Amino acid sequence: GERRDAAALLGYSLNAPTAQSIAEGMPAYVYPDVVTIEPDPANSNREQVTLGDGPILHFIVEKRGKRWLVKSLTINMR
Repeated sequence: GERRDAAALLGYSLNAPTAQSIAEGMPAYVYPDVVTIEPDPANSNREQVTLGDGPILHFIVEKRGKRWLVKSLTINMR
């Protein structure tokens, strides 16, 4: 299943290592009760998206062409 998930994530990630990292680290359940989006003041093509309050997911996304792709994911467990 993890290989299939990583392959699917390639459509949303900057590269294969990022997709694999997300597939390996994603918790089974995420409760996106809280969502914030913070633009990067140094780069208008980059934002941090934070969601959840059980595990908290911090995605760095970058705009490439007309698409926003995941550059990295950090997970904080409570």
